[in-house]
Amino acid sequence: MPPPPPPPPPPQKQAQKTLTILLTGFGPFVRISDNPSWSIVETLLSSGPLTIRTPSTLYTIHLLPHPSAIKVSYATIDALVPSLWETGTRAWDYVLHIGVGREGGFKLERRAWVDGYVLRDVDGRFPGDGGVGDGVGKGEGKGKGKGEGEGKGEEKGVEMKGVHGGEQALPLDERPGRQLYTALDVEAIAKFVGESVTAKEDATLVDIVASGDPGMFLCGYTFRASLLEAEKRGEEERARVLFLHVPPKGKRYGVDTGVDVVLKVVEGMDRTG
Repeated sequence: MPPPPPPPPPPQKQAQKTLTILLTGFGPFVRISDNPSWSIVETLLSSGPLTIRTPSTLYTIHLLPHPSAIKVSYATIDALVPSLWETGTRAWDYVLHIGVGREGGFKLERRAWVDGYVLRDVDGRFPGDGGVGDGVGKGEGKGKGKGEGEGKGEEKGVEMKGVHGGEQALPLDERPGRQLYTALDVEAIAKFVGESVTAKEDATLVDIVASGDPGMFLCGYTFRASLLEAEKRGEEERARVLFLHVPPKGKRYGVDTGVDVVLKVVEGMDRTG
């Protein structure tokens, strides 16, 4: 009898690629003295080097938390966000901006408006005040409030209507101005996270939805700034940016559950990006 054929060679292992995801969170403002978006990022930052190995993909995900809370200031965003996108120094593949939203669950935002930001920031300024920024909304919000204070929640007389999504006077479909969209599959990421993360508070799956209304304050303005930077570099770059709204502290979900949600969101960005 002829000898049996030799066994087939073992399958070649494909080398895992590495993705780095930048995380940002905000400091305090008039409504929020202790911002959970930064608490979540700070928790991840204090954990040391973090790596997520995803068995369903050939990627290893490294998290890169921004080293400090972002000031709730238009001028800060105008300076910071373009620097984060600088081609020669960019050390990340995706960016997940995190901000505090309304009570309830988590929201993944799919779009932002280019114009219409007429609420004063923690320095009492509008976009474009004092020669800073590109003038978006400049002059439209005069008389909305005095806007004094240092961002610790003491601002007096500031009109904050419209900070969070759903608080604008006009329905979404009637809101004027150009809109910018992430190219990530926000609905798919929200579904993945909602089926994967169990809340530490009540042992039920977390409430997370895709949203089209990031509000018209610094959350929407930051998402807008990142999407504009992506747009400058090509349509495919819009698949590198996402915004997550987390609930205020003490409102249904805490920071630990927020950390779990962020970890799954970044895995979802890898899956759909």
